[in-house]
Amino acid sequence: MSTSARPAAAATLPVSAALLAVMMVAVLGYQVLGLAPAGLIARLCILAYIVLEARRLPREGYIMAAGFATIGAIALPFASDWSAAVRAGLDKAALYAGFTAAVGFLRGAAQTSPLVARCGAHLLAQPPGRRYGALAFGAHLYGVILTFGAVELLGAMVKRANTLAAAGGDPAVQRLRERRMLNAVYRGFVTTTHWSPLTVMLAVVLGQLPMLSWREVVPQGFASAMALTLLGWAIDRASAARRATRAGPRPESPDRWTVHIPVFFLVLAVFALGAAIEQALRVSMVVGVMIAVPSVTAAWLLQQARAEGGGPAAALAATGRRLVRHAVAIFPAQRMEILVLGGAGFVGALVGAAVSAGAAARLAGSLAAAPLGVALAIPFLVAALGQVAVNPILSVTMLGAVLGDPRAWGLDPRQLAYAYTAGWCMATSSSPYVAVAVIMGRLTGTSAFRAASIGNAGYTLAGLGLVSVLALLLSLLIR
Repeated sequence: MSTSARPAAAATLPVSAALLAVMMVAVLGYQVLGLAPAGLIARLCILAYIVLEARRLPREGYIMAAGFATIGAIALPFASDWSAAVRAGLDKAALYAGFTAAVGFLRGAAQTSPLVARCGAHLLAQPPGRRYGALAFGAHLYGVILTFGAVELLGAMVKRANTLAAAGGDPAVQRLRERRMLNAVYRGFVTTTHWSPLTVMLAVVLGQLPMLSWREVVPQGFASAMALTLLGWAIDRASAARRATRAGPRPESPDRWTVHIPVFFLVLAVFALGAAIEQALRVSMVVGVMIAVPSVTAAWLLQQARAEGGGPAAALAATGRRLVRHAVAIFPAQRMEILVLGGAGFVGALVGAAVSAGAAARLAGSLAAAPLGVALAIPFLVAALGQVAVNPILSVTMLGAVLGDPRAWGLDPRQLAYAYTAGWCMATSSSPYVAVAVIMGRLTGTSAFRAASIGNAGYTLAGLGLVSVLALLLSLLIR
């Protein structure tokens, strides 16, 4: 593209992309500075974005939109102040949408990074005895910054490396090798939804439990995620597929484990900057991450541009062009994510407003009979709802709206937060209606149902047992 054409390309920024960009700025203005006009702009932008992108939604999007509308229509008449409930719902929808759009910047930068491609090749080059652990580790680390893109990246590499020749000419061995490696990627990735501050999980859980901070949710989720990763490794070690696929050549990589250090520090930089912004501006970690991610992404893109040659001015110009191209290409394409997240946030606020003080008190009295039992049941419930197309975003939001403050019925909020994040993780590992299951079905040439609900059933059931034990342990530790 010529220099004269570049401003014209920037001027053709689609309206929906511009709306999302303005909404992000308005959300920050409202959340950080408390500017009421910014809140109004954010609400109008999220509504206009959804209206403009509605015609491009897949069939599943219309089904979910109809479900949100039905729940909202039932809940709204019971709200004591329906206008305040609608404003709160739109505020939450805009916050979740802005968070999703911000994190998408990092994913776009990672997908074009030569370093990330080298890291993936290094993971695949590990010997069979270490390959499951390496791929699970890689899917987890890169899942933090790439989200579903990590499954796409590593899954495609697995498909390319797992040739018939590498399997000794035996198609059965080739299929078993592929299943083992893709299971490692799948299970390593889903555990990021148990703790990562760059997933919407944290935004949703903290939105339902505002008395908590990320410092109380992230460490317990991370420890549990590591335990689930070890569980997956143990299941693989005991499997017959492992014994049948020990032999065979493997890809080569000139890199050592140190190749992953820059990516580790990139994740750490986002996390640390988000936490610093949280403390400096007295905002939530969600807002801190919304500010931190575009900043770190711009620095990473600038480094990539400098590595390609040219002076500082050329690198800055190239970085700016890539950020604009990202907004043009990715913001409109995030329509399904934003519908699901925004819709769940909106409906959750309406349901919360519809639960009267009297009903909440009666519910608290009932739950007080067995508060720990409620916490233990939630992961099973969220995972089960995932089997009938209820996304964990919606199930956790609805549960949070109904259950309210767990202290009212005798449960520590940290225990309920653990139940929500564990249920979210287990639903992601087994529901055929989440994006990662669809990707896995495409990679394996089967349906999402076979890849998730059937292929990952053993791991999910064992995982539910493990998180139950860990929930009991947590209850003893926080007494």
